[in-house]
Amino acid sequence: GYSAATFAAFYERLFENGVSTDASGNPTLKVTMDGSAVKVAPGAAYTKGFWLKSDSIITLTPTKPGTGSMIYRVIARVDVSGTGSADTITLKQGTASAPPDLVTTGSTYELSLARVTITSAGDIAVVDERANQTVCGVLRPKNLAGMTEMLESMQAQFDALYASMTSQEGVRKIYIQETAPTDAVEGSIWI
Repeated sequence: GYSAATFAAFYERLFENGVSTDASGNPTLKVTMDGSAVKVAPGAAYTKGFWLKSDSIITLTPTKPGTGSMIYRVIARVDVSGTGSADTITLKQGTASAPPDLVTTGSTYELSLARVTITSAGDIAVVDERANQTVCGVLRPKNLAGMTEMLESMQAQFDALYASMTSQEGVRKIYIQETAPTDAVEGSIWI
C-alpha cells in the first residue's frame, strides 16, 4: 500500500496551499469578531498534501495587553509528518508592532487565516488574510497556466475537426440545429 507521505507528495505536486472554498466559491475558515473573542467558521485548510478539517465554529479569545495593543494571528497549523498530532486552529501571539511569524518548515506548517489586533481597552480588529497567497491563499491547482494552454489547444483541435466534418460533401456530418437536416447522408448525427 501507499503511505500518507506518498499520497501527500502526490497531492503537493497538484495543489497550492490554502483554505478550501464552499459551494458558492467563498473561502472557508472565515474569522469574525464576537465581543471579546473571535470565531472561526467551519472549513478546511490544505498544505503540503495534508488536510486540517474543522466541522464546527471555533471560539478563540485573545489576551488584552496592559497598555497599547497586541497583534495576533489566527492560524491553521498542520502537522505534515502524517500523524496529525499538531493539527489545530489557534491564536498565535506577535508583538505590539508586528504579527507573529509563521512556521513553514519541519513537520509543522502554518497558514494565517486572519490578523487580529486587540487593544488594552478590549477593542478588536480583524484583517482577513485567507486570500493573501504569501501567508495563506485559497486551495487551487498548481500550474494552472499550463492546464489552460492545454485545454485551449484541445478546444482548437476539436473546433478544427468539427469544421472539417461539417464542411465536406457526401460524408457523415454532425448537425446541431432544431430542424431535420435536408442534405444528410446515412450515418450523420443530428443533435
